[in-house]
Amino acid sequence: MALLSKVNPSLVCDSSSATPSPISIHILFLSLSTKRPSLLPSQAHISDIPFADVFIALNAIRIVNIVALALVFASNVLLLVHDGRAIAHTVAASGIDSSDCDYIDGSTVPNQPAGAFWAVLHRLLVLVQLPLLLLSELARLPALFRTYLPVLGPDAGLAPLGACEIVLAAGVLAHRVDRFALAAAFLLAAVGGVNALLLGGCGVRARRMREWRAWREWRDEARGVLPPPVRRDWRER
Repeated sequence: MALLSKVNPSLVCDSSSATPSPISIHILFLSLSTKRPSLLPSQAHISDIPFADVFIALNAIRIVNIVALALVFASNVLLLVHDGRAIAHTVAASGIDSSDCDYIDGSTVPNQPAGAFWAVLHRLLVLVQLPLLLLSELARLPALFRTYLPVLGPDAGLAPLGACEIVLAAGVLAHRVDRFALAAAFLLAAVGGVNALLLGGCGVRARRMREWRAWREWRDEARGVLPPPVRRDWRER
């Protein structure tokens, strides 16, 4: 009772009673406690917090996206050159009867009216679309995407990007191609499925959480819980 009366005598229910009130016990406990629990489980290791795992996973998928798009771009350039040589060889050897063949010999160009035109146009369109997807993944020219291609801009999710990747990969896999183009297209289709199916439900949050600015903001917020470091003048040492 003497100790309780030093804290606040008005909080004691009955001065003649030996039993203190629950409110006074609670206030006494708060006043005598000197250690307060930390708001973060580990300040020394930021990677222990789940946000770091999410950030690393999203950027790993982003790197795979960039690699797959670059490989498919390179393979389509090679296919375009290869098909062009096959078309030129067929035109030069016009005396050879190839009407029974479904494709021009040694190429992915169908042997039909205007087949060479549409095959080459398809390759060129793919080569135009792939750099746009690369720029979207590299977060370049955000104003251009917000104005003309908002579906691939920084304010859109990853589902449209994944759908475009699947369509481009399907266009390559629909033909008989070499192993390099086949592996690149399969990789693009796989990562496109991850973007469209798994990350598509996250919306724009998945795109924003993988930015370096989000990491810096989270790190500053996490470190802001700790008291600022004490800076001493060199003359005080």
